[in-house]
Amino acid sequence: MTTEFVLFEVNYGGRFQRMPRTEYLRGKKALHHESWDTDLLAFFELDTLCIEYGYTQGDLMYYAHLAKSLDEELALISSDVDVLEMVSCHKGHNTIILYMVGFGEEAAQQQQQRKRFKLPMVKKGATDKGDKGKGKKLLKIMKNLLKDHCQIHFGIK
Repeated sequence: MTTEFVLFEVNYGGRFQRMPRTEYLRGKKALHHESWDTDLLAFFELDTLCIEYGYTQGDLMYYAHLAKSLDEELALISSDVDVLEMVSCHKGHNTIILYMVGFGEEAAQQQQQRKRFKLPMVKKGATDKGDKGKGKKLLKIMKNLLKDHCQIHFGIK
């Protein structure tokens, strides 16, 4: 049995736009300097590799199938089973293209916005009465954040 080694081309710091066709926008691209033995590759190793490019727990990692566009086959990597599938579809090739979509920066922006507007924590069963409109303001901001999130990561308007 021949040992195969692969390099990873890592796309990071960007997002996907799905309309009219899937593209990875505003990201950077790097060829990872270290080759990896495909027989020993697991999700943990990919997780460790991608930390170098700003990947944090909860971010999403995808790979692209060879000879297919991003519209046709973009696969989420979330377990060792996904890594095995990725390795098997790249058998005989020496480069695997990874895409990372991070949520760390977005979470920090939401926290900053909460501080800026001095939004209160809303307790279960609370009403708008007596809060001088803060509950309605919070609801409006949360709807806008959700809308922005969907536009940024999924191209949904």
